Amino acid sequence: AVLDEATREFVKREKIPASIVNSGELSVLRSYMSQFKAIRGQGYGANMFSKPDTNSKVVMKLSEGAKLVADAEYTNRYGGDWYYVHYQNKAKGWVLSEFIVEREPDENE
Repeated sequence: AVLDEATREFVKREKIPASIVNSGELSVLRSYMSQFKAIRGQGYGANMFSKPDTNSKVVMKLSEGAKLVADAEYTNRYGGDWYYVHYQNKAKGWVLSEFIVEREPDENE
């Protein structure tokens, strides 16, 4: 996979495994506004995973409305769409894009 400089920096900083990078399209979100996301569950929230794979370890359960900041988006070769997000200073990991909605940043972000 040919990555631009911002994406290479992200991969290095977050220690994203080559197996992930090489099995899909990874791109860093550059627009400040587009980084602000929230969980849209069907009332039950969503899981944050250690890898962009629902069979990987669950890092944490995020409740509906949880406010996230997304660093990158990823589409694997099977067509799964994911965001690499961090939740406050507590956790970072991967969330399926179907559970993500845009939001406005708070003043303190």
